[in-house]
Amino acid sequence: MLRSSISVLSFCLSSLLVATPASAQHLVTSRSWHRVEKVHRCESPTWHDNGPTYQGGLGWLHSTWTAYRAPWMPLNMARATPQEQAWAMVQFVQRTLHYWPHQGYPLTCGGGY
Repeated sequence: MLRSSISVLSFCLSSLLVATPASAQHLVTSRSWHRVEKVHRCESPTWHDNGPTYQGGLGWLHSTWTAYRAPWMPLNMARATPQEQAWAMVQFVQRTLHYWPHQGYPLTCGGGY
C-alpha cells in the first residue's frame, strides 16, 4: 500500500513539474533570444535592475513593461526572468516597432527605440 501511495504521489509531483508556469520554459526562439541579448547588453549589466526610472535587463519604463508583459508575469520587470523579458520584447517589436532595434554590440550600442 505504501509503495503504491508513493507511486501516486510521485506521478502527481511529476505532473506538477510538467505544468510549470511558462516563465520556466523557453518563451522565444533562439533567433529572437539572440536579438534580445544584444539589446540587454547595451541597456543593463543585469536582468534584474530595479532603478527608479528603468527596470529589468532591457531598461524599460514600468509603463512599457505593463503594456507588453503577459498577465501571468510579475508586475515589476526586475522580478521577471530573462525569458519573460525576452517574450515581452518580442511582443513590443511585433506590435509597435515592426523592426528590431539596431544594437551593434560589442562595437557600438547605437540606435535606440
